[in-house]
Amino acid sequence: MKSTRIIMSATSDLASDQRITRIAGSLHAAGYDVTVIGRVIGRGEPLAVEPYKQIRLRPWFRKGKWFYLEFNIRLFFFLLFRPADILNANDLDTLPANFLVSRIRRKKIIYDSHEYFTEVPELIGRKFSRSVWLFLEKRMFPRIPVRYTVSSPIAEAYVKKYGGKVAVVRNLPILAGAQITGENPSHILIYQGSLNLGRGLELLISVMKILPEFKLLIAGKGDLEKELGRMAAGMENVTFTGRLRPEELAFQTASACIGFSIEEELGESYRFGLPNKLFDYIRSGLPVIVSELGEMVKVVNEYEIGEILLHPERSEINLAELIRGIAGNPVKWQKYRKNCIAASGELNWEKEEGKVLDLYRS
Repeated sequence: MKSTRIIMSATSDLASDQRITRIAGSLHAAGYDVTVIGRVIGRGEPLAVEPYKQIRLRPWFRKGKWFYLEFNIRLFFFLLFRPADILNANDLDTLPANFLVSRIRRKKIIYDSHEYFTEVPELIGRKFSRSVWLFLEKRMFPRIPVRYTVSSPIAEAYVKKYGGKVAVVRNLPILAGAQITGENPSHILIYQGSLNLGRGLELLISVMKILPEFKLLIAGKGDLEKELGRMAAGMENVTFTGRLRPEELAFQTASACIGFSIEEELGESYRFGLPNKLFDYIRSGLPVIVSELGEMVKVVNEYEIGEILLHPERSEINLAELIRGIAGNPVKWQKYRKNCIAASGELNWEKEEGKVLDLYRS
């Protein structure tokens, strides 16, 4: 019997998109014929060998309106002539090409919103750009029959705006092969993820000036990489690792004593989000410090896995006190570590993937 052919598309570099990797892997294992399309960022990191097909476009433009226009034009012609039964658009920046081709070829379409796209910090305050994306979203989103996103508040916001149903598929990591942090706290702190606006990285780097006994690892790449590098110039206890392969990132995470997700409250995308890194820390048994943002607070409080940096107390002094209060208290640190390990038995992809498979089977 011929397998159902799915084409998934995203503007990310597939080498580092864990959500795409997990979903594509689950669909392939369930018997689907999966092709994933992304783009080359920078020199293009080598792709891991996967059981499904991977293709990366190399656009002339790297960012801004010309990038999005060029990428969607090229993606449109690729999808127009590629055999497919289901088109999967990941985020609003790939939806125009997928939506048009689904109408022209009468193909099924599924939409995965990795974030609340029109509420990301990069669009807040940019009225024209945001209005364009809102216009496109309004024209296409209500006409897509199967839609899912990363958290309940984002799903609820979409339902309130456009009606219908929006499922939730969280960014949970694969539990198999997890590397667990040691039984004694080290003096290594870690941030993993994009180096973009509003991630709290400036505060993290600043606090290292009053924490000479600690070392901070910043694992990732992004728009603020050069600016943050200049800010940390001469600081021996701050290291930028660049973007790491998943197995190396897991090793570095397991060597740390605290993981950070201290995004600023810059729009509803951050307020409603549930970042990959939070669950990656939990998978490694790593206590966390997070911002006072609704969904992350719920996870931290429910499972008792770390501390919350309150908005009114968002300063170097208060963050330093939280760090020393965890790392300098072995009893508290061990409690959070054990709770993380217990929580990972529930917060893992092996339990979450059934939601994705049900959506495609529907």
